[in-house]
Amino acid sequence: MSELKRLLPEPDFVALTCPLTKETEKLIDADALGRMKPSAYLVNVTRGRVVDEVALVEALAARRIAGAGIDVTAEEPLAASSPLWGMEHVLITPHTAGETRRYEDNVIEILRDNLGRHFGTKLGTPKPAVFALEATTRARGAQPRAQVEEARACRGGGGIIPPPVTGPF
Repeated sequence: MSELKRLLPEPDFVALTCPLTKETEKLIDADALGRMKPSAYLVNVTRGRVVDEVALVEALAARRIAGAGIDVTAEEPLAASSPLWGMEHVLITPHTAGETRRYEDNVIEILRDNLGRHFGTKLGTPKPAVFALEATTRARGAQPRAQVEEARACRGGGGIIPPPVTGPF
């Protein structure tokens, strides 16, 4: 994290794309925001809790940074009473920065490729649980009970267990 602190005074845009972990929670806090130059913008497309939202509001209100692009917030949806809504130098999007039609069309292939890289193999025919996930993604609706049961049966065989889906995305 010392490298981040050293680099923060340099960029015009600080774009956050890291996962939320114990180490990255409130990675961008009052100290980090204070290290950014006044003309810099913070862009958060990762997880809301990577940024100390109270510190961000204070930095923006005091114009210690030029602005922010926020696709995620600590609590979603962002409360109507949040001062972020009224700041003209803040762009808020509805947690959809990563969503594109091309991504939706290819999400299962991306998953297979990523799993292959993780396990160091080329994945062939996916386990039934992956088929359940694929069917759910393509249908963009409720998951049939039989697919959920079939997915759970793969647990011991290294299948990917999809989360329950309760409605359209």
